[in-house]
Amino acid sequence: MEIVAQPQTEAKQSRFKMRRPSMPNMRGAGTFVRRRKKMLILSGMFVLLIVTGYLNWTLNSSTPEVGGGGSGGGGGGNAGTQQHMFYSFRSERDNLRTANKLGYEFMATSENFNADARAHAAQRLNDLRAASDFERAAEVAIRTMGFQDGFVEKRGQNVNVIVRNPESINQEQSTRILTGLSHIAERDLLDYLHVSTVQ
Repeated sequence: MEIVAQPQTEAKQSRFKMRRPSMPNMRGAGTFVRRRKKMLILSGMFVLLIVTGYLNWTLNSSTPEVGGGGSGGGGGGNAGTQQHMFYSFRSERDNLRTANKLGYEFMATSENFNADARAHAAQRLNDLRAASDFERAAEVAIRTMGFQDGFVEKRGQNVNVIVRNPESINQEQSTRILTGLSHIAERDLLDYLHVSTVQ
């Protein structure tokens, strides 16, 4: 009987063929999904930043020059500057408020955030809408009190008011503003209201 030795290369090949194919790494798939979610969130925030910049540029470039600055009618230069200043205050406040609302709307409706984050965003959205309603009503109320103009900004509990008036406001006028705005807010604003005057 004759024994024939198998060539070494064939033995290596046969052992190689018997190996099981390796399973794909499942951890890599989860990492990919998380990275994709992060990229979507960052892309959404980047889009919001661009929209905010565009709104800011559009509204600031279309700001009317009220009253003019040169020679003209009685007190035209100073009156126009003050009116333009109040318009700029409102424009900046509303631009920031719009940007915040867009951000919270995105968070409240996106499936990339968990339920707690979406609920918090929805609550903040309601707070911003209530603040905007209060500011508009308060500015109308200030003008109906006999002041030339008024700017109101609500940040959390605090309410900042700038009143345009030919003279500094006295204690009676300050009390009238406090009472009127507390009535609109449906709470006492004594410790939270800050009033300043522009002549």
